[in-house]
Amino acid sequence: MYTVDGLGPEGAGWLLFITGSGIRGTSGRVGGLLELPGMDGGIPQMGAPFMPGTLTLRYRILVSTHEEFMAIIEKFNGVFGQRRKLLPITHAYSGSVSRMNYGTVLETIVPEPVSNDYAYYQVTLTLPEPFWRSPLTYTIPTPALTETLTAQILTNLDGTGPINDALIRVKGAFSTAVVEDYVTGDRITVNTPLTATQYVVIDCANWTARRVTTDTWTGGTDISALVSSNKGRGPMLTLEPDNVINAGRYRLRVQATNPASSPVAEVRARKSYH
Repeated sequence: MYTVDGLGPEGAGWLLFITGSGIRGTSGRVGGLLELPGMDGGIPQMGAPFMPGTLTLRYRILVSTHEEFMAIIEKFNGVFGQRRKLLPITHAYSGSVSRMNYGTVLETIVPEPVSNDYAYYQVTLTLPEPFWRSPLTYTIPTPALTETLTAQILTNLDGTGPINDALIRVKGAFSTAVVEDYVTGDRITVNTPLTATQYVVIDCANWTARRVTTDTWTGGTDISALVSSNKGRGPMLTLEPDNVINAGRYRLRVQATNPASSPVAEVRARKSYH
């Protein structure tokens, strides 16, 4: 069931209905087909990005008095009427399993009264980020980088959706290094040498790279100009799961020139789901 900014699926006087409430689906694509004049059908754009997601929630409000009824209506209006932040949404199910997202209300909410103390309250949330994420962040290393471009499974990182905001940390020593997603072909190249005590931390969402000299993921010296991506827009690198052959696992191809002292690449990210 869904909890929105602390508003639980059930409380004193309200209940979130399964009937009428949405179950997560897959968002539509932006420009998923290229239509050409005079031609039947269209040309599929396989890499087309996803549009924002939506989630519909339908609550039943049933109390003893109209005063209690209006107090709950005002409580709901206060939660869903916020405009200074995105509303945190937690989808908890199957005991310990949960996914997280953030949404906002763009449409007018009109409660459906049945009587003075009984109504249905339906709200449609727009999710700027179409993918639901795990609450926990995972850090997964690869085996040592070699001169050969080698595919590695990111053990314990699985999902059904792309990851656009991963942090990638590469430890020296090497002359140059390459990290490439196996499915998308997105490639990041570290074009500067690192010693065995240095790391480069790459923020794929913000297109930044920083060199650090301790085992940390923050701080350091900006070397973004020395780290390049083969993409011209969007994140520097998108991790895409292989949901058919590899059971939703993510894979990287990694390589280093002149490797020494067992250089490794690490990925820090939350799992991603449609």
